Amino acid sequence: MNMNRNYINIILFLLLLSFPSFEMIGQNSDFNVRVLDNPASGYIYLDLQGKGFGLVDNYGNIKFIDSSNSLKNCINWKMLRDGTWGCFNFSSLMIYNENIELIREVRFPSQYGADIHDCEVLDNGHYLLLCTMQKNIDMSKVVEGGDTSADVRSGVLVETDITGEIYFIWDGFDHFNITDATSDVDLTQKTINFQHLNSISIDNDGNYVISSRLMDEVTKINKNTGEIIWRFGGKECKNNQFTFLNDTIEGFWGFSHQHSANVLPNGNILLFDNGNLKPEQYSRAVEYNLNLQNMTATKVWEYRYSPDIYRESMANVQRLYNGNTLINWVIEKITEVRPDKSIAFEMILPEDFATYRAFRYLTRMNAKRLNINSSGNFNFNGNGKEATKVSLNLTSVSGNGSLTVEKHDYSPPKSRMSFVDSSFSSILPLRWVFNKIGLNNIQGELIIKANEIPQLINPDKVSIYKRDNEASGGFSELITNYNSLTNELTAQFSGFGEFIICSKKLDNILLAYPENNKTSLSLKGTLRWQKLKGATNYNIQLSDDNLFSNKLINIIANDTNETEYSVQNFSKQYFWRVRGMNNKDTSQWS
Repeated sequence: MNMNRNYINIILFLLLLSFPSFEMIGQNSDFNVRVLDNPASGYIYLDLQGKGFGLVDNYGNIKFIDSSNSLKNCINWKMLRDGTWGCFNFSSLMIYNENIELIREVRFPSQYGADIHDCEVLDNGHYLLLCTMQKNIDMSKVVEGGDTSADVRSGVLVETDITGEIYFIWDGFDHFNITDATSDVDLTQKTINFQHLNSISIDNDGNYVISSRLMDEVTKINKNTGEIIWRFGGKECKNNQFTFLNDTIEGFWGFSHQHSANVLPNGNILLFDNGNLKPEQYSRAVEYNLNLQNMTATKVWEYRYSPDIYRESMANVQRLYNGNTLINWVIEKITEVRPDKSIAFEMILPEDFATYRAFRYLTRMNAKRLNINSSGNFNFNGNGKEATKVSLNLTSVSGNGSLTVEKHDYSPPKSRMSFVDSSFSSILPLRWVFNKIGLNNIQGELIIKANEIPQLINPDKVSIYKRDNEASGGFSELITNYNSLTNELTAQFSGFGEFIICSKKLDNILLAYPENNKTSLSLKGTLRWQKLKGATNYNIQLSDDNLFSNKLINIIANDTNETEYSVQNFSKQYFWRVRGMNNKDTSQWS
């Protein structure tokens, strides 16, 4: 039984490929977003279970899907420190750019087994791979009852590049004892994995921090010499060097069988504590501050779901740029929580759907965050990923905090849009989201650089629409102006939420009845035309000459496609025409 526990995370990881695909999830959205309350910017990456690559937006829809055969064979995607994507095809680490174009392949060294749990790119352009080394060892000399010919596996770190040259090797056999494994690892069996590396993080000083799940240990390693700098673990860790000051429950201190140990910018350690060996089994995200002078560990933050969730294997945690924390519970849900433990985002996973890891990444979109504590001009149009094309002239600010402006190059799904009015002809493939922290309300002028947005062909014939919440509620039209000298669209607004641009440019109208050259009409009747999308009014004219110099009818009708007519003479030829109008455009005559 103990040996099954050693390998359960590997088995479950491989079983992910056999779960039902996302195509079975739903009609209106791929995933159900239960909570959406000003989360961090970015799209959610999660395993799409052999269906290729895709990202999930805050609507719960999968975007940027690429189901090419080469991507279907890649698993365990991760955005590396240089902004490229890394994924595994079991024999190599495949590197893709942001647009998911293959740029290089890094092969695992042939002398080691491939470990697809994690990887990272280094500042020198090399790659740090997790590998395994297997040795045949007489375990009867190590533990009572040990197998005399046991296959024992350790974790290995390898620094390499695309040429296959190896620059650094660190082997767990050289630095750990097999008996460092926790008490649930049966060292008498034929096959033994005593370490089980499952994550790598680059510390702020460039050294390496690894997670050894079956040792309940997080270890810092000197990147040059390979020497161990410190060893940190919970009660079941055989070589913990730190005293826990405030993280003891029922006599058990610290964490157990952890995943995704990350070094934060402030030097703290954030990890997912699976909690396997605790007297009361529960899982959590937990952050520690390590005092290297006094060798003490202080829990500075944790998140336990209510009611408790326990995950025996897998899962991960990610600290986001705004201080929120994304927690992947493997099955059931993915949760983003604020430092005060309130939920900013929660996505429910379908039954029988599991994901080994999940991340929120700022990719394939633009976003910029600024601190705001008073009125004034705020430029959210930066360079690169910060190029939102938006600036704000705020005349009123309530509260003190920050605002993030996001730009997405697609419109909301039709099933999730409603309008107070629909006096537009089309919706541009754009949307902006304003997310706030600490602010109660803002009011002022929204300014969009129209000449920097290729989707804006007729900027004088568009209007900006707003709703108070991303993905829910009705859009209302804002009074929108276009300045041809500055190439700017402007609109007065109040509050936060989601913004889109709708085109008011009108097409030509098609007449329905009477058709051209119709004869034998009655002196009284009805003129009909096809309704024009985006038109709020119609100008109808009827004349007895084709130049319409003598107008028998010249009326404006509201939101209709017919009007009554009356003429005096059967023998005359009459002409009629219609044009649509809204507050931005007037169509050509029919």
